[in-house]
Amino acid sequence: MEAGAVEAGRVPEALRPEFPPGADLPPDGLTRRTMLGLMGASVALGGLAACRRPVEEIVPFVQAPEDFRPGLPRYYATTLPIGAHAYGVLVESHEGRPTKVEGNPRHPASRGAATAWMQAAILDLYDPDRLRGATRRAPGTGSGEAGAPVEAAWSDFAAWWQESGATAGADDGARLAVLAGAHCSPTLARVARQLRSRFPASRWVVHEPAGDEAVYEGLRRATGSARRPLADLGRARTVLALDADLFLTESEPIRNARGHATRRRAEGEEPARLYVVESTLSVTGGNADHRLRLPSRHIGAFAAAVAAELGVAAGELAADDLPAPARARAAVVARDLAASRGEAVVLAGRRQPPEVHALVHRINQSLGAVGPVLQLDEVPEGAAGAWGGADLADLARAIRAGEIDTLVVLGGNPAYTAPADLELPALLAAVPHVVALVHEANETAALAEWTLPLAHPFETWGD
Repeated sequence: MEAGAVEAGRVPEALRPEFPPGADLPPDGLTRRTMLGLMGASVALGGLAACRRPVEEIVPFVQAPEDFRPGLPRYYATTLPIGAHAYGVLVESHEGRPTKVEGNPRHPASRGAATAWMQAAILDLYDPDRLRGATRRAPGTGSGEAGAPVEAAWSDFAAWWQESGATAGADDGARLAVLAGAHCSPTLARVARQLRSRFPASRWVVHEPAGDEAVYEGLRRATGSARRPLADLGRARTVLALDADLFLTESEPIRNARGHATRRRAEGEEPARLYVVESTLSVTGGNADHRLRLPSRHIGAFAAAVAAELGVAAGELAADDLPAPARARAAVVARDLAASRGEAVVLAGRRQPPEVHALVHRINQSLGAVGPVLQLDEVPEGAAGAWGGADLADLARAIRAGEIDTLVVLGGNPAYTAPADLELPALLAAVPHVVALVHEANETAALAEWTLPLAHPFETWGD
């Protein structure tokens, strides 16, 4: 320290007190008794307000259904679509209002259980911010520059679409684009094919912010066609999860969790051993027998090291930059996988690139997992990356080039979930006509000329 620094008032930052002088003293005019009194009054008034019964106007049945008995719940079996997957559920209803969601024990995807997202479907149904009707903004130079939205009827939109559809059909729909979320609905897929048949030059883009495009692309590179891997962990003795939260965020989490638990409890069979390599702690990592914390950028190198131990060509991946401790762990995991040949499987998470998924498939083939443990199913037509249509980047380039006049958004909130480098909100504002079929007034609806309410799966007929 320089001589005289303290005397001159220049105290180094490391030697200064953390709090200013007097910070530990109560403010003037406020005693402890006064503070407790104010807090007690706030709690009492808050409790008094909370005890008031809410005022609700409920319209009773004009003509009650046959055999209807108030207070007794009814259960309905239905299908809840989430992304490109569908889950069989049982919905408990009281007086015609769904109140609880549980898995259908007879459905292979739910097996009597429900994830947090399936349970939260009830909250989406009664969300007070849901759209209650159609609205339209006064047309401007672009949807983002239009006036304030006004209430409209579906018949108004139908009339507008009749006129707009005739205009779009003049050039085979070259200036028409549809941006849809991932789905597994055969009915919607059939309607999409009809639309593309009527407007062959139109664009149909599927965007899913947390989809399995990388998985499908990896399997396409390895097998020649897009496939969806489905693992039966009840038949797996050794499982390696690479940056994959199999029991929560990946596809078919209930199927994975139930299968693994079944093998754990099986009598007369060797319990399953679960290896997890991930960057952050997950539900699957918390249940692992052996967990290795590794940055996501090294997951591919770890897979390459496992492949080298098993004699599988790593392709584009290399284990050169893998730390020595992780390389030693990869050798141990590879020996365990080889010892469980026919009952071993490797699964990679959707956040990994296609190169990792292609290598993982080759590893599974060498282990004999494809067939006994791992099934390769067809990808639903409505899944992102399932067919060779345009992607979101192609759509952004077309809008930037002024090639799109009408954009129809079917569900989701692409203005919020699209990659930031595409600058989709600014591009949507430049499209003359944007139609948004959404649940609530979100960022995409704010840029749309027409905003239409999307029905909930529990209040509409579907597949």
